[in-house]
Amino acid sequence: MKGSEISVFQINLHHSKAGSAELAKRIKVNKEFIALIQEPWHAMGGVRGLGYRGLYCPETTNGQAPRACILASNGVQVWPLPALSSRDTMLADIMLGSHKVTLVSMYMPWDMAIPEASIRQLVDYASSKGQSLLIGSDANAHHCYWGSTNTNIRGENLLQVLMSTGLKIANKGEMPTFVTNERREVLDLTLVTPDLLNLVTNWRIDTELSFSDHRYVLYELALTVSRPEPYRNTKKTDWAKYNDLVGKLDALDDNSIELDDLDARADEVAETEERF
Repeated sequence: MKGSEISVFQINLHHSKAGSAELAKRIKVNKEFIALIQEPWHAMGGVRGLGYRGLYCPETTNGQAPRACILASNGVQVWPLPALSSRDTMLADIMLGSHKVTLVSMYMPWDMAIPEASIRQLVDYASSKGQSLLIGSDANAHHCYWGSTNTNIRGENLLQVLMSTGLKIANKGEMPTFVTNERREVLDLTLVTPDLLNLVTNWRIDTELSFSDHRYVLYELALTVSRPEPYRNTKKTDWAKYNDLVGKLDALDDNSIELDDLDARADEVAETEERF
């Protein structure tokens, strides 16, 4: 990849032919992209409407349609992991600059328990390889923690799994990701290992028509991490104590300080400021 970041599309297409056409139109204007897709349009024995080059789907049995897949542009180095994938989970390793990342598209069916074992296996795999992990998922779970209108048992169970595995939620705000005439809810989550949290930038919900009951989750994966600028919250400063300490330093007779002591005095001032 030549750019400094890669665009990511995260979407549940709800088996929509029109939704697949919309995604195909969107990716045409992105030179480097990854799409984490749940419930793609499936017809005539395969996922349709997205082309075949750069499309990775899990192998299924008994004619079952895959409910998760990954689509990537030609410029992205992708190593699909079909042996570790399943009908509802597609895995692939990618290179993010010099950083190797395991990407997962995951569908969590509403009528089945939270796939705790699968999530733990994903975390264990990435950890064993020394890699970061990103999961784009339709979780079908409610929790106020990630902006849902309420909390249900599925949401409580999922949050417990995330806390025990150390996965972080990269979602920003409380804009619904699932919208129908009857319901507006946050169901789609971007889950990452802590080391990847700062690499997920500009996370947002696209309100443009998706031809699905889910909205697009969009973000970029940065190739480098910018060091955050130091921040001091002056509202929490104990100004009386600060002024007292600085006053004691100012009260020193500058003429009595030897040149060899100047560095030590400077360190005292810097240490005083750093503490506040």
